Amino acid sequence: MLSYGTTISETLGIQYDDIDFEDKTIHISRGVTRTTGAVVVDKPKNKHRVRTIAVSEATLKHIESVHDKKYTYLIHEDDPEQPYDPQHFRNHVFKKFMDDMHKTLNIKKLNPHELRHTRATLWVEQDINLFAIAEEMGWSDLQMLKEVYGHPKLEKLRSMLKIDE
Repeated sequence: MLSYGTTISETLGIQYDDIDFEDKTIHISRGVTRTTGAVVVDKPKNKHRVRTIAVSEATLKHIESVHDKKYTYLIHEDDPEQPYDPQHFRNHVFKKFMDDMHKTLNIKKLNPHELRHTRATLWVEQDINLFAIAEEMGWSDLQMLKEVYGHPKLEKLRSMLKIDE
């Protein structure tokens, strides 16, 4: 989630068949939510969230090392044919991960949405192409980047615009 800016819903919806090891991509085409006590698998939040994201060789190697190809969902609980319950994932798995990161690395505890924002912020601060960021995050345009992340520090702005050159 931190590496690629996916939401919990999108991450839990990834099936092994969504991964293209040759092209080094993952196709995001479904989301997993909890409504009225039931886990629901459906399309992502909007049409722009259906996308193919580029992933690293290291990510693919990790997936291959921990995932059994006979299972449908990349992340599953007891039944590998069913996705992980997002509420349980958020309250137990993700919470434990953040607690461990805080304890061992003194990293601020973030909620899943803050983690997504962190990914976008890191990309913006690294001067990654804004259109590429919007595409990877599943945004329809640059409005979200402009409103939330488009406030670079003055020195960064000076450098980007080459004001002192």
